[in-house]
Amino acid sequence: MGFWNTYQKWFKKLIKTVRVIWQKTKAFFSPEKEGPKESEKEKYKQTQTAADALVKESEKLFTQIDNGLHIAYYDRGKGLNTLLFVHGLGGSAAHWQRNLDELAAHNRCIVIDLPGYGDSEAPQKQNIKAEDLIDFFAESIGQLAEKLNLNAFVLIGHSMGGLISANFTLKYPQKVQKLILASPAGIEHFSTVQKTMIKSFSKSKLFENQSESDIRNAYAQNFYSMPAQAEALIQKRLALQADAKKRRIYAQWIEKCIVAMLANPVREQLAHIEIPCLVIYGEQDKLIPNPYLNKHLKTHNIANIAADKLPYAKVVLVPEAGHLLPFEQPEAFNQQVLVFLDSWQSDLDAR
Repeated sequence: MGFWNTYQKWFKKLIKTVRVIWQKTKAFFSPEKEGPKESEKEKYKQTQTAADALVKESEKLFTQIDNGLHIAYYDRGKGLNTLLFVHGLGGSAAHWQRNLDELAAHNRCIVIDLPGYGDSEAPQKQNIKAEDLIDFFAESIGQLAEKLNLNAFVLIGHSMGGLISANFTLKYPQKVQKLILASPAGIEHFSTVQKTMIKSFSKSKLFENQSESDIRNAYAQNFYSMPAQAEALIQKRLALQADAKKRRIYAQWIEKCIVAMLANPVREQLAHIEIPCLVIYGEQDKLIPNPYLNKHLKTHNIANIAADKLPYAKVVLVPEAGHLLPFEQPEAFNQQVLVFLDSWQSDLDAR
């Protein structure tokens, strides 16, 4: 009886701990806390900033790729290098808007809306298994590259886009000259229990029912200090949320993408990426590692794993930057990219 009583107490404590972690992690994705009230002047300033940023949508191009989907993308600049940008979960090509003016000055920049995001079509019946989505995205990138006659290019991916970019590089190594991973997903390890917990609360209804406050607070989690230009991203997300059909499809796509990321970690395959690679994280990343499920880890721990696994890696931590660091700290991010590209070109010239 003594053993049984001890076991019951231990089990109840375990259940309580799991519930606490679940509640905290759920709150992390959909926080209820209201942000600070903005002054009318600040709201007007942010609205104007958003309007200015959205003007660039007129530059977007469209093409139909081999899988039948119409894909939206930007094609800006000319130069020796071609850079292909891949955004992350819930994002779009707009997440790279603050990087393009400088990087397109001397490089050709192709910026894709992944299928189901931004202005790109999703498969109408969404009959692709969630576990196969990372491969599907990688193949879609390859089909766009073929459509644009890109023989080889520098691939730049953020978060989920980093995972997709690593996957693409492993599948088509001859296509990628150099790889840049910004806050990449797929390196942090999750146990089977942790994956089950994440799937249990990352259901489409959570995202479909988000309020404006939820959306604004979720965006805030992506930054160390959210820049005013982020209002453009928030306004686009709120516009999508106002359309019941679009919001439902988007929420279902987000759920499938989360399952896809959990099913396709790239950590153990990094050793097979035998090209120069820049891995760059924000020092104050609030999303990687997961602060509730892996609270014993810090962002630099994940960066060090990438450094250890990748044969030819340069790892950089950017201060005063969160998860969406290319958008939050565009000057610092662009500088690291340009130095990386220049050093690579110098190596080529020396051969």
